[in-house]
This record gives sequence, structure tokens and C-alpha cells, in this order.
Amino acid sequence: MFTSILLIILFTTFAFAQDPPFTILLRDKDSGQPLSGATLVSLNSRFKQTSDSTGRVTIPFNVRNKSEKLQLSMVGYITLTVNAGKLLPSQAIGFEKNVGTLAEVIVTSNNPVEKVRNVQMGSELITAVEARKLPAILGEVDIIKILQLKPGVKNAGEGLAGLYVRGGGADQNLILIDNTPVYNPNHLLGLFSIFNNDALREVKLFKAAYPAVYGGRLSSVLDVSMRPGSLDSFGVSGGIGFLSSRLSIESPVKKGRSSFIVSGRRTYFDIFTNALNRAKKGDSAFEAIPPYFFSDLNFRGDWKINDRNFVWATGYWGSDNFKSSSDEFGARFTWGNQTASLNWRSVLPRNKEITSTIFYSGYSYKFINQFSFNELILRSGINTLGFKAVIKSNTEKPLRLQAGLDGMIHQLNIGDFKASSDLSGFNIGEKIDGNEWGVFLNSEWDRSKKLGLLSGMRLSGFYAGNQWHVNAEPRFGARINVFENAAIKASLTRMYQYLHLASLSSASLPTDIWYPSTNKTKPQYADQASIGWSQAVRDNMYFFSVEGYYKWMNNQVEFRDGANIFGNPRLENDFVFGKANAYGVEVYLEKKQGRTTGWLGYTLSRTTRTFADINNGRPFKPRYDRRHDFSFVFMHKLSNKFTLSGNWIFGTGTYITVPVGRYVFQDQVGDRPRRITPVYGDRSNYQLAPVHRMDLSLVMLLKSKKGSRDITFSLYNAYSRRNPFFIQFRDVKNESGYVTSIEPTLISLFPVLPGVTYNFKF
Repeated sequence: MFTSILLIILFTTFAFAQDPPFTILLRDKDSGQPLSGATLVSLNSRFKQTSDSTGRVTIPFNVRNKSEKLQLSMVGYITLTVNAGKLLPSQAIGFEKNVGTLAEVIVTSNNPVEKVRNVQMGSELITAVEARKLPAILGEVDIIKILQLKPGVKNAGEGLAGLYVRGGGADQNLILIDNTPVYNPNHLLGLFSIFNNDALREVKLFKAAYPAVYGGRLSSVLDVSMRPGSLDSFGVSGGIGFLSSRLSIESPVKKGRSSFIVSGRRTYFDIFTNALNRAKKGDSAFEAIPPYFFSDLNFRGDWKINDRNFVWATGYWGSDNFKSSSDEFGARFTWGNQTASLNWRSVLPRNKEITSTIFYSGYSYKFINQFSFNELILRSGINTLGFKAVIKSNTEKPLRLQAGLDGMIHQLNIGDFKASSDLSGFNIGEKIDGNEWGVFLNSEWDRSKKLGLLSGMRLSGFYAGNQWHVNAEPRFGARINVFENAAIKASLTRMYQYLHLASLSSASLPTDIWYPSTNKTKPQYADQASIGWSQAVRDNMYFFSVEGYYKWMNNQVEFRDGANIFGNPRLENDFVFGKANAYGVEVYLEKKQGRTTGWLGYTLSRTTRTFADINNGRPFKPRYDRRHDFSFVFMHKLSNKFTLSGNWIFGTGTYITVPVGRYVFQDQVGDRPRRITPVYGDRSNYQLAPVHRMDLSLVMLLKSKKGSRDITFSLYNAYSRRNPFFIQFRDVKNESGYVTSIEPTLISLFPVLPGVTYNFKF
């Protein structure tokens, strides 16, 4: 199948060898690095285009022949205006960095007016340049935590990096790195994400009516793009912090035609904990701290074959390592992701282009537990091999089309275990293969400044266990401009999901297991309706929006009470199925110009889940349901040398399940109680206290003859608010050893955490 598709692409690409396209290259004026994500807008027509990963933009011949004026912009750079008629084919245009104290330059496609005119609703765009201005935790800028500050996006608990979008679960987000899916985006149980900001170009988040080119998840799409290396000069950048360090190396292979970039990151918690353990080795009262570290590596290579064809390859490898040992007990826990992709972009005549991708993605974990002479090994994982081809039109015409197909082969290893008493090897839990595919068509019609329409259709399918599932996924969106800078937007979408994350916890953990759709475990599906108002305010300095949504989710999966995960030959026999509903209103006010920028976000929402076999069939609230959620983010340029940023969040308490009573068992009256058994009532029967926290960051630029240097000072949880994470129950005993009462203790994760990081680039 893949061979046939590649032959079709080859034929399509070279069948139009005549009439070469008209393209220009956008670069950094100083380093020569291609600028992907820069925006080109015609001031005389509706033509708008964004530079690709190689910094190239395709310009229609009629735009050039009419000598239209083009405005080119990129965050952190001075905006340029050029005459299309004076441009030459393959001409390189250099952008000069904006280093003055005036207003920050913003991406045109992300400014208030363009966001109002965009038919797509419920979307966010954050570039790596913007992300570096926001507060960091322990010196690490984390794109996932930045997205959690946006309305409609929540986490599972204080400090955790998981994404819960508009009432959906952690598994209902499609997370991509250069078109390759990622199955676990977290390090350190969610404290950090796997995304190294030094390796990123930008991230796009779609919360509603995402284009039909995406599929396989119910709630959102997080599309992450890695940045290319410089085509002209060698460069080194990175950062050295208290608990982690980063290093990126980029260089041209052949100037102007090929380049590469490698970015690595590692924490060294284990170095400190091992040193402390050695220093306290003779202290009998000291309990050794288990060493832990994570590391990851990003790679990207770009090649320009000719003016028509461009190839780039990307790769990611990440690993978390936890180890605990004593004389009698030892445990080791490792988990991680690996991805690789090969991408080929061909520019066709008549302002069309086709992009093809072959990719691999894998996720696995392994837990080894040793006690005396006994050993237990648990493991699970998923491997995916896939292909995607997309053809689209780059034109100033009112109607733009995008079409394509994709396919994936999944291999799932579900819940293996081995005990030292098992001489025959691993007890295999379950192994299942699944094939997932989709064909899609998107159209965007924007004939006038008054009305814009967005429509798409995705036909998706899945095959596993001799069972076929085929479904249609329509998407609709509309924009009606009430005033020149104000619009009403609406959308209606159906999505299907064929892979399910089986979890025993409301928070996403490395031990969660992916399971495919079968004859018994039906595909999840959801319908979402959204309506909103967006407006550019006060001479387009501010962007304001309010969006309301309602989401119906069906065939939701939970484990039944007492489920057996590992070694289970048929895991789905321990599943129960139900539905979920989520609705809410999101209010957003953003300022992206001037010395002070930032945003205010507020979400009023409600999420419930209903299962006939859970909570006696009554609806219950998942942990990520939070009625009120507020965020305030600011960035202020104090001077050419200092930039201050910060955020303050507030959220109503999450819901957990606590016992409503306890039974005491004993053999006879007066004998010591043998066992105390908790009694549970309704699920999610207790609400924790509200969460609020302030984070601050100060960036100090240092003098540098070449490149740039700075020191970033950060405070996570600046006023040391002890936010609740969970409740632990402790037995209170009298002098005779009898349990007299049960005492609840509130557990908080993080007090104030200072951080200092030295960042450099040359």
C-alpha cells in the first residue's frame, strides 16, 4: 500500500516539471537561519501565506505580476514591506532582529485583527520565542505548562504537565512532533513535559473544530514543530541550571542547501541524591532518597534538493530512570518515547504543494521489583508505523482546498509480567495489532470580509481482532463579521477515537496502558458545538474573545473495581463503558503590543462521567473537573537589560473520593483489632481546597561580543502556597498500640522553588 502511494506522489510531483514555482526564502539577517512560521500578507488582496520549515514562501504569479505590496513579519523581528513585482525567484530576504525598547513585533497571523478574521475558532499559537519570555519552573521553559494558562486547558493536579481540554481525558489529545504521534508527553510523572524549548519552532493547539487533516482523538490537537538548523553558520546554544542543563548544536552541511540541529537535555537529580545518600550512609535515622533523572535528545536535518523539492528528517529519544535499592529491597522503573520521521515537500505548479511523511513512534515502560530472592518484572508498550500525504493549494482565491490520506499500523504489548517462580519466561498479558487509516478533505471559503466558511470531512477506519470500524467525521465552522474588527464564530464537529488509555488513576501515569477498539470495546466518539465572539479592541492593541461549548462523549472507558491489569489475557473483560458530558464558557483578553504584554483567562465549566457499573449509575465528577479557573500572565520589559514576567492562577478545588466510615474487625471483645476496612460512598464525594499560586521570572541580559547570554532567575510558587494534592489517612494509636482514630493529612507537593539558569547562544 505504501509503495503504491509513494509511486502516486512521485508521479504527481514530476508530472508537472515545467513551469517552476515562484518562491522566496526568509532568513535571519545575522545568522542566515531560515525563518519558519514567518507570515507574508498581501496588502492589496486576500493572499496570505506562512513560511515552511525551510523558510520558503510560494507566491502566486498573479500577485507578483500585479506588483502587490507584501508585508512580512515574524515575532522578534522588524516587519518588512516589499513590492512583489521586484522580487526574484529564490531570492533570500533577511529579517533584522528587534532589539530596541519599542513595541515588540508580533506574528501577523497571530495579531488581534487576523485572529478575528480567522474562521478557525478555539485555537492557540505559541512560538518558542514567546515561550522564553514566560516564567520557568526550576529554569525550564515548558510549553505544556504555558498552554495550561489558556482558557479551557487544565492539569490533573498542582505542578503536573498533563493536558485536559474542555472536559476530555489525558488520552483524548492528539500530540504530534512533526506529524508523528507521541503517546506519553511527560517526564517526572508530569512535572516536566518532553518538549525541549530550544528544539521547538512553534506549537498549535486546536480545542474545537480542528481541521480534518487531524484525527484519532476526541478533545484537542497539539501540533508541535521542530525548528531547522542554520543554513549559513555554525551555532551553539543552551542553558546550565541547578537541576538540569541543555545544549543545542546547529550547522550547515552544505551552505544554503542543507543543515542539521541536535538538542539534548538532562536533569541531575540523581547526582545530588547519590551524594547526599553517601554522606548520610552511616546515619541509621536517614532514609536513602531514590535517584531519578530524565534525558532527551532531538534531531532535525534539512536538505534542499532543488527549487521544487525539500526533505527533512526528525527524531526524538527520551527516557526516565528511577531506581531504589536497599539490602533486601530494590526497584527500577524506566519509561520513554522514541519517534522518527522523514518528510518530503514538493511545490507544484498553479500554487499547489504536496507534503509526504513516513514516521515511527514508540512508547514503553518496564518496572523491576526485587525483594530478597524474589523478582517481579512488569512491562507494556505500543509501537506505531505510519504514513501521511497532504496536498493543498496556496492561492489568493476565495476557496482553498486541502486533501490527503494517512495510515498507521499499531502493535500493542499489553500488561506482561514475570515472577522469579515462572521458569518459562514472561506471562504474556495480551498482544494486539491494529490498523488505522483516514482520508480527508478540507475547504475554506472566505470571499468577503463579512463571511467565512470552513468545512471538512474525514472518513476514518480501524481494524483489529477481525473487527472493522468505519466512521464519518464531519467538521463545520463559520465566521460572520458584525463590525470590521468583531465577529461571531460557530462550529460543529464529530470526532472518533480508536485507541483507549486504560488507567487506574485520574492522573496520567507512565503505567497506563493503550488498548485498541475491538468488537466489545467500541470506538469513542464525541460531538462538540461551539459559539463565540471575538474582537480587536483599542486600535487593535487588545484581542478579546468569549466562547461557549458543549461536548457529548460516548463509549468512554474505565476499569471496573478490582480489575486485574498485568497478565490478563483479555483486559477488556475488566472494562466498563459509559458516557461523559462537558460544557463551559471561556473568556480571554490578550495584549500583544507594547512594553507590557500578557493575557487574562477565565473558564467556567462542568464535566461529569456516567457509568452503569460505577457509583450506582449516578454521574460523578472526574479529578480534572474544575468549576472556576482563572489565570493572569504578564511580561514587562523593564529596560534593554531586564525583563520581568509572571503569572498568577486560581482554581476551585478538585474532587477526590474519601471513605465515609470504617469497619473494625477483631476476634473477640477486648482483643486488638486485626483489620480496619474503609467504607466508600459516592465517587468524587469530597472537594479539596482551592488552588492559587504565583510564579515570577527575571531575565537579565549580559554583555556579549558575539551571540547572546542571559541569566534567568525564577520563583515557582513565589509565596509558598501549600496547595492540596491529595489526602493521606494515618492511624492514631494509644500507648497500648490500639488504633483510636484515623487522622487525615493534607499532602502538598511544592513549596517555593527558586531557580537560576545561565543561557547562552553563539
